[in-house]
Amino acid sequence: MQRTTHQTCSFGDFTLDLTLGCLLRAGKEIKLRPQTFQTLKFLVKNSGRLISKDELIKEVWPEWNASDNQLARCLSEVRHALGEEEPHYIKTVPRRGYIFDALVEEESPTTAIYTEQVEGVHVIIDEEEDDIVGQRETVLVRSNRGYLSRRLTRHMTALVIGLATMFGGIAFALYKFITHGRSTSKPGTTFQTMKISRLTNTGEAVDAAVSPDGKYVVNVVANDGHQSLWMRQVVTGSDVQIVPPADVEYEGLTFSRDGNYLYYGVWDKKNTPIVLYQMPVLGGPARKVVDDIDSVITFSPDSKRFAFLRGYPALEGNAFASALVVASIDGSKEQKLSVLKFPDFFSTQGDAPTWSPDGKTIACPAGKYDAGGPYMTVLGVNVEDGAVKPLTTQRWRQVGRMAWLKDGEGLILSAKEQEASPSQLWYLAYPDGDVHRITNDLNDYEGVSLTANSNGLVTVQSEMLSNIWLEPGGDVSHATQIPSNTFDGIEGIFWTPDDKIVYAARSNGSSDIWIVNRDGKDAKQLTAGAGNNSWPTVSADGRYIVFMSDRGGGQHIWRMDMDGQNPQRLTNGGNEWYPDCSPDGQWVVYVGDFGKRALWKAPIKGGDPVQVIDKTSARPAISPDGKSIATSYFGDSKKIKTAIYSFEGGEPIKILDIWNFYKSWTPDGRALAYVDPRNSSNVTIQPIDGQPPRQLTSFKDKQVFRFTWSRDGKWLALVRGVTTNDAVLISNFK
Repeated sequence: MQRTTHQTCSFGDFTLDLTLGCLLRAGKEIKLRPQTFQTLKFLVKNSGRLISKDELIKEVWPEWNASDNQLARCLSEVRHALGEEEPHYIKTVPRRGYIFDALVEEESPTTAIYTEQVEGVHVIIDEEEDDIVGQRETVLVRSNRGYLSRRLTRHMTALVIGLATMFGGIAFALYKFITHGRSTSKPGTTFQTMKISRLTNTGEAVDAAVSPDGKYVVNVVANDGHQSLWMRQVVTGSDVQIVPPADVEYEGLTFSRDGNYLYYGVWDKKNTPIVLYQMPVLGGPARKVVDDIDSVITFSPDSKRFAFLRGYPALEGNAFASALVVASIDGSKEQKLSVLKFPDFFSTQGDAPTWSPDGKTIACPAGKYDAGGPYMTVLGVNVEDGAVKPLTTQRWRQVGRMAWLKDGEGLILSAKEQEASPSQLWYLAYPDGDVHRITNDLNDYEGVSLTANSNGLVTVQSEMLSNIWLEPGGDVSHATQIPSNTFDGIEGIFWTPDDKIVYAARSNGSSDIWIVNRDGKDAKQLTAGAGNNSWPTVSADGRYIVFMSDRGGGQHIWRMDMDGQNPQRLTNGGNEWYPDCSPDGQWVVYVGDFGKRALWKAPIKGGDPVQVIDKTSARPAISPDGKSIATSYFGDSKKIKTAIYSFEGGEPIKILDIWNFYKSWTPDGRALAYVDPRNSSNVTIQPIDGQPPRQLTSFKDKQVFRFTWSRDGKWLALVRGVTTNDAVLISNFK
């Protein structure tokens, strides 16, 4: 044990523990990102004083210049943690800064603490003076789920220390029991001394990769709707643009094993496949290698072949299929090494397979749809015969990119545990399959790129901030942000008949449904502690909110009253997604049987479902007159379009050459609205009579994530925000 200084301060019913770095309310810890905690700490320590934006940024990010968006996100998260529907503790002084307006009581900073760390359990004895009983002590037993506090008189100190030691032993044994076969650390890969260094600070690095020798890092910079490629020399910090800005998206950055060439995918933002290119590492003419890829590529140890993942929407009848493809280094002699069909799948969302150092196995992100909902894991594909076997029993909601360590005894990967939880970095031991989480915060970590000696890892640290805006009739000049700090809306937003807004917001790793007045007042959380709840839609009579939820296992469609009461499950199939209510108030249309993704409808008051469309579909949008349904169309194996069907089903009435997951009918029913990836700051309208598309809004910044029209068509509510992405280098993690 060791003796240190313990400092806490309190305001309202909150306690800010400056020593343990956590915020508590009524003894319960509220999880905050490190930057968010530092923001709150500085504001509290300077209570009553006006703090400028520049001063706050310099305090929280002393080693680099943070963006205004990153500070705005921290302030939003602080206000959300404090439960502020309207500014209460933190006052904004326009164009001057911020004031923390609360009476702060600071306890004595000379308190003695004895600490003992026992794998995941922190035992603390806190000693202070009491005028009535003399010296007393507080025992704080901290684990990775918070800490427990008890007050004791001084003569019980020895007993407390003994009990604390015993508790630590029990907790350690419990920890080992719970994590047996699931979450352990192999010797030599403890990740306890890792160092994270920021390589960029613009918030615009959307992808990155490190060269095998660790001397260079290439990253994709996104600015004003265009993307470019930049090469950074790690030691000097100098940057060189190797590909100028273009109206495309670059994906899957990969260095050749000898470090001489860079491989990357290019998507032209149209309904076309991603094309793989090769170019000299310091710039020069690019050569097309493969026409259609859906993942980062990975090289064989002898550099004679590479592998990638490819999806085939209509390869096997009307069900989705996916394949691990191997090709010669020049892109010729393609071979489908392994093909998965529904309900199994390889991830084809840009994620990465990785070739083992011994050349015998290719590890792939893959998943399955079962009765409990879709899940993902890591599969190993035998290079000789294509045989597939799981590399772990661990299940995640999503698995992203991965890379083998040089010794072949494990992999590093990015994965998220739940739908609304952040993507974190994990270690997967090979061949025993044990896993251990490397990072544990509220940031997203996208991508994994390792040096040849596995001493350096480059990833992109991502943060998202969004708010709800109201725009009257397409008039951007009068668009206003709803005055609240808890909005998200990324996973759904919808108007009620009485001009309220229902939306899904993420907090503390889960998604819940809220309702708020149009002026941003009286926000009320409608779901809590019942899994992830998202994609709300409202019945025409304003009686019900219909949404999708994974409460109880599996993803299903649920209904509840407008006040959040009387939840009722409407569907009982394998999995159901993305509901939309019919204008007559009788039906809920949704995506069912997600492997085939057919459209179904179920009575809103309960009853047996009816299949509407038996073709592969995506999120449905019902027309205002209730006669048509718009959804994605997968009739072409290489192009996704939009089809309009009769509400009664049958063959497509019309096929439009546009694709977007999130579509909505205009109030007059004459067009479909969507966000074009080539202009993500605005809403685009495509008339269904075939006239050219036109831009509805004219915002100059931020991204539109979601939007919805009021019932009278006079107001457009938009979820607008920014995503900041910066490349980071993680070292000393072995």
